[in-house]
Amino acid sequence: MNLGAPEIILIMIVLFFFFGAHKIPELMKELGTGLRDIQDISKRT
Repeated sequence: MNLGAPEIILIMIVLFFFFGAHKIPELMKELGTGLRDIQDISKRT
């Protein structure tokens, strides 16, 4: 799945409207933690 710059910008705008500017860093941190956990689990198998 390849996301280009326009798609990423659109996603960020939608996130901004839904959650507001103060919630976005917290959401990105949780997303990063989740992705790291998935990578760790996939390396163990």
